[in-house]
Amino acid sequence: MFSVLSDYPKGAIGHIVHTEKGILAVEKNKVLIPPLWNKTFCWGFEDFTCCFGNYGSEKNMTTFECMADWDKCLCAVCPSATTIITSGTSSVVCVWELSLVKDKVKHLNLRQALYGHSQAVTCLAASVTYSIIVSGSDDRTCIIWDLNQLTYITQLPAHGASLCSVAINNSTGDIASCAGSYLYLWTVNGQPLVSINTTCSPESRVTCCCFAEVMDWDTRSIVITGSTDGVVRLWKTEYTDSPGQADGLSSQKGAMEEANSTGMTPVWTVN
Repeated sequence: MFSVLSDYPKGAIGHIVHTEKGILAVEKNKVLIPPLWNKTFCWGFEDFTCCFGNYGSEKNMTTFECMADWDKCLCAVCPSATTIITSGTSSVVCVWELSLVKDKVKHLNLRQALYGHSQAVTCLAASVTYSIIVSGSDDRTCIIWDLNQLTYITQLPAHGASLCSVAINNSTGDIASCAGSYLYLWTVNGQPLVSINTTCSPESRVTCCCFAEVMDWDTRSIVITGSTDGVVRLWKTEYTDSPGQADGLSSQKGAMEEANSTGMTPVWTVN
């Protein structure tokens, strides 16, 4: 079902994308730009600038200084070829409009600043299909924003640690969030479904995650996680009529014992 990575990232994995041809991955402080995924947006430089480059190349094509006014950038997401969302130590989520001319980046202008977190924002996700942005923070919360109106919608319950990654399933609207070594699954409305500790090593933690949307009609969630140990892991949900069967896999038994709308309970397994 999945092919081996054709271009191995150097160091901790920062962004992973599942495509028809396989899995693409880039290093920390880089994201791939849709829909072709052949360009990257990167940040984390000492002068607070940001750059655009080509996938598989370390050479930067275009550099912008506009992000310097919002302190250090810690995360970014590109829901479309013309929209980039960033945030970081300022705790403010910034939505930028990207201008492309003949496949070349020309302008990067601020469209809206979103306020809601009390500490640094560490991870972002966005879905054009469901028109939402999800931001995760050191304050251990996730906020769901309206991507079209650029307004606050709701906040997920607090996690056990600072958020390190979030993702959205464009087929179901389900939201995945990662805090420390734990992986959580939520509905698009913020209701908890299941959670699991992804590693037995106390030193390893999740750095990124994404959904593998193989078939639009398939309601089972397949989540891919990348960790500080450099390993990419695949997880899938299975549904059972017995909530107790999943209790041993979750640290939140209360959430596991409360069945979802179909009367079934997700169970995490590793591929």
